[in-house]
Amino acid sequence: MAFLVYGEPGIGKTRNFPGRCGGLGRTLIIRPPVDHTDSIRDTTNIDEWVVNGWSEMDDALIYCRTEGADQYEWVWLDSVSLMSDQGLDDIWEDLIRRKPDRAQFGLDKGEYGINMQRLSRWIRHMVGCPDWHFGVTAHVGLRESSEDANDPQEKAMPYLQGKNMPPKLCGYMNVVGYYHWEEIGRAKTKTRVLSLNQTDDFYAKDQFDATEDGRIINPDITKYMAGVKTGTDTKPKRSASKRRRPTTKR
Repeated sequence: MAFLVYGEPGIGKTRNFPGRCGGLGRTLIIRPPVDHTDSIRDTTNIDEWVVNGWSEMDDALIYCRTEGADQYEWVWLDSVSLMSDQGLDDIWEDLIRRKPDRAQFGLDKGEYGINMQRLSRWIRHMVGCPDWHFGVTAHVGLRESSEDANDPQEKAMPYLQGKNMPPKLCGYMNVVGYYHWEEIGRAKTKTRVLSLNQTDDFYAKDQFDATEDGRIINPDITKYMAGVKTGTDTKPKRSASKRRRPTTKR
């Protein structure tokens, strides 16, 4: 399964999705240093790997697809939005080391393109690994819908740099959930909701049809997994090849 949850910063994505996966099996959270896991209440069965740039991201990719393949039930990138910024900083620092005169100018289209290409490749290779579930968190961004050229509307999607990156990221995923606040019931109580069916206002999808009405109230990853229809095989098949146990990595 490839699962993406996006929403406003602070709504509880880390705590309620990667942070609740420890109860489902051993979990690895890969994150840049500018993202935080302090809100996770129970870190039992959860490992963290803080990555500072693309070299370390590649190390994490290789580890997850080789030595770590038999170690985890879930691997999360938390968050792809901030990792996009971190990766761009890494590219800029490398550029300045090689061409100090560029320090007086800003980033140009080429640097953004390199960053997007690296991020796309990393996500694609992680999604393609059959040994564990892969999860991604993202901030929410607004994109202009082109369905009606005469009256374009803004639609919420995961935030990523690059015009075509949000739909590309969503296309890699089995599940895309929009995590937001909604007024529920007669009392109009403000409640967290995970929406899994897209509307004109936001993008979402659920290839496993885990809910009857396309949403989960006060959601977390355990509620979603419990809601997956009986008989649907969502657990990735383990590779038949023998893999080495990992050495100490973190």
